[in-house]
Amino acid sequence: MNKIGVVGARGQLGSSLMKVLGPKGFALNRTNLSMNSIDSMIWAAGSASNRCTESEAECELRSVQRVLASADFSPVSKIVLLSSGGTVYGNNGNQIKRENDDLRPETAYARLKVKIEQEFENFCLNRGISLLILRLANVFSSQGKGLISLLLKRALDGKSLELLVNPESRKQYGHSNDYANLIVRYLKEIPNSKIPKIFNLHSPNSYSVQDILTIAGQYRDFDIVSFGLASKLPLNSIELSSEFPDFINSYYWLTLETFLEQELGNLKA
Repeated sequence: MNKIGVVGARGQLGSSLMKVLGPKGFALNRTNLSMNSIDSMIWAAGSASNRCTESEAECELRSVQRVLASADFSPVSKIVLLSSGGTVYGNNGNQIKRENDDLRPETAYARLKVKIEQEFENFCLNRGISLLILRLANVFSSQGKGLISLLLKRALDGKSLELLVNPESRKQYGHSNDYANLIVRYLKEIPNSKIPKIFNLHSPNSYSVQDILTIAGQYRDFDIVSFGLASKLPLNSIELSSEFPDFINSYYWLTLETFLEQELGNLKA
């Protein structure tokens, strides 16, 4: 196998992918893609946040369209597009989301993810490139975004936490290094196909917001702001299932318990 290009190599997932790929990995800058000697590409790039506006989402979409229209993809036989399983299916209570479920994007960010998937599907079908779309559940690391990284930041600066979600909301959480290992496995072991393939990729470890706060509270006291208000918000629980449970369940995932013990243990008073 030639080198594997990673677009977004400096991001949370991209940096983990580069570690897993080692000498096989090659960082690609999407403003100037150079794909000599690259036969596979992982698209892990994205500048829009999950709270982006419609205007910001449109700018991101146009950026993706420019890359697909201008870059020379002739050496590439396979693309892995990392998408978001936590948003594109919408929020239907506690129902498990499967790959063939209808998409119900409810935010600008979710609609952006669906549109990017469609752009890659059309592009790869027209170019004869094999496309694998992986819809990921929640990713965490010490440098990431979201509740876990916010907990670590607040543990260091001693500031209060502001919860804007119902504490009983439950999601799956997986470390970026674990996701990277599974992404590379999918890349290598899922055969090339003329028809785009879509799979959910998620950790088997599921936690509610309250679970996370309880685990973190063993090592640090957190002053919760607006907890009463947050508890009145609707549940935002999104969990995925996968057509490849053996890939997921046979892998040893870093748990939040172990991660937070490592990160917060030395801060315990």
